[in-house]
Amino acid sequence: MITLAHGAGGKTTEDLIKKIIMPKFKIRNVNALGLDALDDGSAIKSGKTFFVFTSDSYIVKPLFFKGGDIGKLAVVGVANDLSVMGAKPIAMHLNLILEEGLDSSVFEKILSSIGKTAEEQGIAILGGDTKVMEKGKIDQIAISAFGIGVTSKLLTDADVKPGDDIIVSGGVGEHEASILIERENIGVSKIKSDCAPLQDMVEKILKIGGVHAMKDLTRGGLTMALNEWSEKSKIGLNIFEKTIPVSKTVKSMCRIYGFDPFNLACEGRMIIAVESSKTRIVLKTLKKTKLGKNASVIGKAVEGGEVVLNTSVGGRKLLTPFEGVMLPRIC
Repeated sequence: MITLAHGAGGKTTEDLIKKIIMPKFKIRNVNALGLDALDDGSAIKSGKTFFVFTSDSYIVKPLFFKGGDIGKLAVVGVANDLSVMGAKPIAMHLNLILEEGLDSSVFEKILSSIGKTAEEQGIAILGGDTKVMEKGKIDQIAISAFGIGVTSKLLTDADVKPGDDIIVSGGVGEHEASILIERENIGVSKIKSDCAPLQDMVEKILKIGGVHAMKDLTRGGLTMALNEWSEKSKIGLNIFEKTIPVSKTVKSMCRIYGFDPFNLACEGRMIIAVESSKTRIVLKTLKKTKLGKNASVIGKAVEGGEVVLNTSVGGRKLLTPFEGVMLPRIC
């Protein structure tokens, strides 16, 4: 039976994909990166160019939140998956599933947000599809988005090298924390979602060189992203809790609900694996950007092993993906 945990982005989601979904499809060699890689996108190479594809669906509740809305989120989410693979997002398709009775002004506001965000990023909305379901069969609107980007050099989750420094581009957990605070009207200071495109930061650091891999932090948060790197690159990661930026509001919310901030979703943060000789200049460059002002080196890749967290109190523990449900409908 499918449960909410299967859509939460943790270990249960991973099991659904690997044990139930993937075995139903034949893996084919497409001259690049396909289903078996389980990366942020897939790619096909033509000449010297990689065409990178990705898709995602959005059912966030509430539709409008501090820092964004479902429309902005759809564009940003797809664009970021392309950006962290080294590709420049160039075009999107959107499928809109609407509830009968949806307020036209709400729909138009979402469409305007999609248009504005796409235009700012130079992304063309090429087409899509629209369907309407009976009232009560869907909660207002769901958006399914497909994006394409281009690059001459593809970056993947399998490219992290022993000796690489691991950088996080900003404070973690802020998107999921903002959704929870607005949804539950928690009595703590509101925090703005980190929902934002990563492309500007990506372009700046790729010009420096030495970047081996990047990954945006979405469902499953920092913990899931680090474990995917460890598994796919066959490396260990030595992570230091005291250097991971977490805002006071996120910490407060986690104390109230018993959450781990490293498991919370982001929508405008990434981890970067960079060779140590380039770490200082990459970090300096990130800190000069609006989104990267709190960027921090959080650890190092090592030969073999697992993801180990060196705690702020001097202990060491395995940092493993959560199982079960934290907060549904965060994206």
